[in-house]
Amino acid sequence: MERMLPKRLEARETVMRSVFPKRLELGDTIGVITPSEPVLEEKHERYNKGIEALIDKGFKIVVGNFVLSNPDSYISAGDVERAEDINAMFASPEVTTILCTTGGYNSNGLLPYLNYDLIKNNPKIFVGLSDPTAIINAIHKKTGLVTFHGPSVMSDFGKGIHPYTEKYFERALMGAEPIGRVEELSKWEILKEGKAQGRLIGGNLSTLQLMIGTEYEPQWKDCILFWEEIGAEPYFIEQKLIQFKQAGILNQLNGMIVGRCVDCEMKSFKRLTSIQEVVNKVCKDYKFPIIYNVDLGHTREKITIPLGVRGYIDTNNNEFSIVDRAVR
Repeated sequence: MERMLPKRLEARETVMRSVFPKRLELGDTIGVITPSEPVLEEKHERYNKGIEALIDKGFKIVVGNFVLSNPDSYISAGDVERAEDINAMFASPEVTTILCTTGGYNSNGLLPYLNYDLIKNNPKIFVGLSDPTAIINAIHKKTGLVTFHGPSVMSDFGKGIHPYTEKYFERALMGAEPIGRVEELSKWEILKEGKAQGRLIGGNLSTLQLMIGTEYEPQWKDCILFWEEIGAEPYFIEQKLIQFKQAGILNQLNGMIVGRCVDCEMKSFKRLTSIQEVVNKVCKDYKFPIIYNVDLGHTREKITIPLGVRGYIDTNNNEFSIVDRAVR
């Protein structure tokens, strides 16, 4: 007897046509924002090094009003204030690209205060990773703008950006051609074989989970889901993937890319379980291909992935490619 998998109960929305930002060029102005964790005083040196590194590469820098705000909290400013910084960057005629200082917590709180009409009418490159997963997915969902999962000012440029990270940052944001086939830097692992093509959607798994059931939830139909995680043991990752399954998301996917999960080893139970085991367990009834340990996430070495453009998987050739150009 064929096992029935859950279906979404609501009507599936039509996927919005992608809007492409203008590509980044040397001499352009980059706007810097802090949408999540504050830049604490002990991290100012790393922040300054990140800004200096971008200037040394040939860019001009504008910082948001709340970039160095520190209200003695786990977020840099209130929801409205953090959203105002983002809106101002999209409204600024001089800014072409927007980067986050770092990740953190609760950027989903600012989503209702973003001016999506302003963003759609002023398409620009927006790059975020970790907690800003909420922002890059909400903007793409609401406007169709291709956004980017990639490096941040402090975690990457402030530490001395890895050559692999720099190459894919420039290829995604500054290249005249599609990124194409991604170079395997770490050892990738095929969890499920097959070929697939679909729009790339994803980011940090915990943050994506927060978006399920909201108006900002991505359109999953026929996409390749990429995800990564930090500080979550395998049983906790399984719990999250079960929600994706029960919400009817997994049966809409064409493929899955799992990034390099950091500090996610089993610690709480005697029986050791791996991320590979829980992914295979939850996804065993689906036919889509899965590649594990791809170079993305909370690591020094990471690719920049555009949301909303086509990706391609061919496990026979250990291939993950980004098919479409992401900037105009």
